[in-house]
Amino acid sequence: MTSRAAAPPDARHLVLVIGCTVRRDQTSLHGGPPAATPFLTQLAAEGARFDDLVTAAPWTRAASTAILTGHHPISVGMADPSPRADTRVLPAAVTTLAEHLHEHGWRTVGLTTNPNLNAVYGFDQGFDVYRQPARLWREASSRTEGARAVDEALGLVEALPPSDAPLFLEVVLIDAHAPHVADGRERATFADPDVPVEVVRYRAALRRLDDAVAKLEAGLRARGFGPDDTVFAFANDHGEGLRWPAHHGGSHGRTLAPSSVGGVFVARGPGVAPGTVIGGVASQLDLAPTLAALVGAPGLPAAGRDRSAELAGRAAPAPAAPVFTETWFKEVDRAAVY
Repeated sequence: MTSRAAAPPDARHLVLVIGCTVRRDQTSLHGGPPAATPFLTQLAAEGARFDDLVTAAPWTRAASTAILTGHHPISVGMADPSPRADTRVLPAAVTTLAEHLHEHGWRTVGLTTNPNLNAVYGFDQGFDVYRQPARLWREASSRTEGARAVDEALGLVEALPPSDAPLFLEVVLIDAHAPHVADGRERATFADPDVPVEVVRYRAALRRLDDAVAKLEAGLRARGFGPDDTVFAFANDHGEGLRWPAHHGGSHGRTLAPSSVGGVFVARGPGVAPGTVIGGVASQLDLAPTLAALVGAPGLPAAGRDRSAELAGRAAPAPAAPVFTETWFKEVDRAAVY
């Protein structure tokens, strides 16, 4: 890791939450049940969101490469065209959002509950502190509930030595990933005779994720990281088919249907105009350069575009440009342009 310079005078804290397997049309802010993601809806009202974001891939490691580097996974060697399981590692030569911020003076703390982002795949690049599940998916299912992960993330922040340097905190939550369960109260909240039982269970899981994001925001605010000095952002890595409709498949990774590649992005804080909805198709590649610029560290080398002026309400939506999404997931290879 390179040495850390002094942060720019206008530097802001950044919190990025990545919600694994969040299907856009099931979130409250994109037409889903109001009880599914009330906190994300509130966050969007207080900040800005993209109306039609397309993820770069429908599975975690590839999509997270796009979120955290601003590059397509295929362009940085993170897509394996063979039918075997993809075990590729993020190249050290690729600059991550964490590395860019670290080089510009930020303290960097990361926590993932999804083993696809473990250090063995290179996703610890740029972090002073990085926590991860003990096991990979192929070794054993490793699942940490969002509420417990949030407690651990807040503990990591509290354990940092005193410093005037700004903070970058990245938290990956996996509550909405299968298997989906729901207790009696949750089933009653989301009961709907017009949707499959699995969708009811999924909506309950989505609400638990939303509650965890709300808990993190409240915990950070209580520790001095509030809306005046902290950009708080949420993005999904990809969606979920839920066999609803049936041809979208039961999970993700193998199709490029809107249920799998519909992206969610919300940000609130200094430099973000409340209530802003950015129309038109946007790419997941835009997130890293946009977030870096929002907090005072522009210039992240990325293929995506810096959209921070649009989030600030200072510019009209960028001219439409094709957005590419692809999947090489085991025996499947597909691509699409939106």
